[in-house]
Amino acid sequence: MQYRLVESSPGNRRLLLLYAGWAMDSRPFSSLSYPGYDVAVVWDYTDLESPLPISDDYCEICLIAWSYGVYAAAVTLGGFSSRITRRIAVNGTMYPIDGNRGIPENVFDATLNSMDSRNLRKFYRRMFQDKDCFARFWEVSPRRSTDDVVLELKSFGHHVRSGSHTGQDFRWDYAIIGRNDAIMPPGNQRAAWEGVTRVQVTDDAHMVDFQALIDRYLIDKALVANRFSRASCSYSLSATAQSEAARSLWRLHCSRPMASEPFDILEVGSGSGLMTGIISGAYPDSRLLMWDLVDYGVGHGHNMRFVACDAETEIRTLADSSIDMIVSAATIQWFNSPLQFICECSRVLRPGGRLLVSSFGEDNLSELTSITGVALPALSLEDIAMRLPASMVLSASHKETLDCPFDTVTEALTHLRDTGVNALRYSGKSMASVRKVLSCYPLGDDGKFHLYYRPFYMVIEKIQ
Repeated sequence: MQYRLVESSPGNRRLLLLYAGWAMDSRPFSSLSYPGYDVAVVWDYTDLESPLPISDDYCEICLIAWSYGVYAAAVTLGGFSSRITRRIAVNGTMYPIDGNRGIPENVFDATLNSMDSRNLRKFYRRMFQDKDCFARFWEVSPRRSTDDVVLELKSFGHHVRSGSHTGQDFRWDYAIIGRNDAIMPPGNQRAAWEGVTRVQVTDDAHMVDFQALIDRYLIDKALVANRFSRASCSYSLSATAQSEAARSLWRLHCSRPMASEPFDILEVGSGSGLMTGIISGAYPDSRLLMWDLVDYGVGHGHNMRFVACDAETEIRTLADSSIDMIVSAATIQWFNSPLQFICECSRVLRPGGRLLVSSFGEDNLSELTSITGVALPALSLEDIAMRLPASMVLSASHKETLDCPFDTVTEALTHLRDTGVNALRYSGKSMASVRKVLSCYPLGDDGKFHLYYRPFYMVIEKIQ
């Protein structure tokens, strides 16, 4: 395998790792970038045993695997699993040569046996619907010989058919399927992924706009920290919905009494202290460790300690079975992989311990996101419940809708700013998005402009 950093800045501790498809190199992806992340491309699956020179300095790796790169990533990244958060499969499956779940064997064999320079160009062309998109790709097309890509395809096919490494235990957060994919049959992709992970169907062909995909599915944590830091003075007064959601989560917890009072408590996303006050009031003798990206300057009292950190990676530093209760109110939607975080919580909790978590579903603020087209790639309550580790059980859950009415759209947008909720990237079109919201936001029957938060709450137990 070949590995190349195409974007790197001193001090970056996060890596965006792109596993490309067959017959690729790094050239078509050399312009990819994302704030706070180095970007690396992996290609050439002739030898799937060759090690990758991924630096130990990266505390978080986000993976996007495309086409045959999906299988290649799953069978080669086992040693990096603890550091990989978001994992996205694009127009590929774990069954790359398969009549029902991948590319049919006869198609694979015909491609291999007929490959020459002319047919290789035809293959590249079939990756695109639009000739202009293909023309732009061709300007930065891979510089690989026909003999080289034939050897890669032959070696890859041998590896897959040998069945020696399946990677079937590799977890994926999303499978992106282009309904106009002319390389990997979309129906086969659906058959491979449905019931396994979340499926998103797009209008794409085989080759997608990877920069747009990155902007859509990765969390810009520097931007999140910046927006919440700017909102630190106004948050407590403006976050009425968040305050109500914190109380709802706690009421759900109280409806299911614990066998014993927790002594060691971790609060993830302590923020301005909405939940901190509830926890410390209920358990004044417990030790409370608080984590947040931003230090809001909340008073740290007896048995309380605050650490400014990225909880999604910091959780890995805690010892096994060292915490009695973990509380995370309206935070995990800002993680690249909430599911992996919950798995880490299971490891950290003592037997009989409890995870209290609230977040927001895909329909959160839908009146706004339907206008802007920008939304968090959120998980639903059902998504999380289906994928809890075997050591955890969902003991209670609840959903609700919280209505925040405003006299003007400007007031609604101000509320989002003052609570940090607007910590999303708008791909350089923020002013255009604001103008569109101002002109298109729906007016309610009561003459108000409503923001609808749609939180869900979960009480999850660590099995004895």
